[in-house]
Amino acid sequence: MSGSNRYDVVVIGAGHNGLTTAALLGKAGRKVVVVERRGVVGGLAACEEFLPGYRTAGMLHDTSGIGPGVIDALQLERHGLTLSAGAASVFAPQADGNGLLLHADPKRGAEEIRALSGSDAERYGAYKAFFGRIERFARRMIDEPPAGLTS
Repeated sequence: MSGSNRYDVVVIGAGHNGLTTAALLGKAGRKVVVVERRGVVGGLAACEEFLPGYRTAGMLHDTSGIGPGVIDALQLERHGLTLSAGAASVFAPQADGNGLLLHADPKRGAEEIRALSGSDAERYGAYKAFFGRIERFARRMIDEPPAGLTS
């Protein structure tokens, strides 16, 4: 490559993690190029047309996984990001046309589960409570860089 076309970093994959990495490196003054095999960027968060006229928001359809450090570092609120606390739900469709709608509220989630499994519905509150107990630890594990291999 000639001097003007040289990059400091090549990011392979234009999923949400690759795009975040590229943006942070660019803000730090690096010359970055992002390469993506598919014709759409965003990875699991990409909105795609799966049948003509039908689009999906992608598997990562909300902002719950975006850490405050990333929001601040990329000044996402200045670029239009607004976060709202709500009763976000997840819908898991089934081949027979039915599905499972999980509400953020554990009691409403358990009501939905009860139609499929009474015993699972009874345990859903404990399942949600467990994740509530480990949330801070899990968030730290996701957000902090790993320990150095040579230290």
